Amino acid sequence: MNKILSIATLFVLVAVPGNGLAQNPPDWSVNPSDFQFNASMTGVLIFNGLESTDSTDIIAAFVGEECRGVDTMGLYYPPTGRTVFGITLYANGSEEYFHFKAYDASIDHVFDSTDYSYSFVPNDIVGSAEEPVEWVFIDTVLSVEIEPLPDNFVLY
Repeated sequence: MNKILSIATLFVLVAVPGNGLAQNPPDWSVNPSDFQFNASMTGVLIFNGLESTDSTDIIAAFVGEECRGVDTMGLYYPPTGRTVFGITLYANGSEEYFHFKAYDASIDHVFDSTDYSYSFVPNDIVGSAEEPVEWVFIDTVLSVEIEPLPDNFVLY
């Protein structure tokens, strides 16, 4: 009976939407052998103003629509208490413009814009675990416009 209960519990954890497990992670990939140069970047993910502590989130770098780097496993860095992501970027020349996308596993959502971009420099090292780049992602669909409250109230 315990064995059946354990299997049923595992099924519920994997199959139930909203359980905190990644359901539809993007299939971003890059073939490093297609590129002559690389650079390294270390950063933290910030989704809608909250810094991610989820190591199953994903960060990816793109030139146009071509994936040029991906990290699928954040690491907890004890001295700062932050979850950092290290990504290797790939290019065939200098000054290619990189933009970033991220996957928030806790809400099963891809964010496709950030206020951070990068102009490629071969062998560059950007950010560190001590001083990481901050990739900030805001979902405009989730944002809410707040109407100002009246300055005064009158009862009649």
